[in-house]
Amino acid sequence: AKRRRLQYSAVPRARVAMIRELSLGLLINTNVPFSFFSDSFFQQLTWQLDPHLSDQISGSRQSMSRLLDDMYKTKNDKVKQELSDALSKIHLGFDLWTSPDRHAVMAVTAHFLDRQGKH
Repeated sequence: AKRRRLQYSAVPRARVAMIRELSLGLLINTNVPFSFFSDSFFQQLTWQLDPHLSDQISGSRQSMSRLLDDMYKTKNDKVKQELSDALSKIHLGFDLWTSPDRHAVMAVTAHFLDRQGKH
C-alpha cells in the first residue's frame, strides 16, 4: 500500500477533526446528501473563510461516509461504556410512531445516573 507523505499544515489536527465532526452533524441534522460538501459553491465558501482549512477537509461522499461509520463506532463505544459505568439502574422509555411518508420509527430513551451522578 502506498503511504501518504506527511505535510505541514497551518491548521491544528484538533481543529480539523472538530470541523469534520461538525460537518457530519450538519449532514445529519439537515438531512442533506453526502454530495453537499462536493458542491463547488460550498467549496468556494470554505476556501474564502480559510484556504488552509478548506484544503484539509475532504468533502467527498466516500470520506464523509467513512467519517460517519467511524463516528458511529466511536460514539457507540462511548455510550456502551457510560451505560456499563452507570451508578443506577437503567430505565428505558420507548416511543413509536409512523412518519408522514408511512415509515415506522422507534425512539429509545435511557435514563440513568452516570459516574458524576448526572443524567
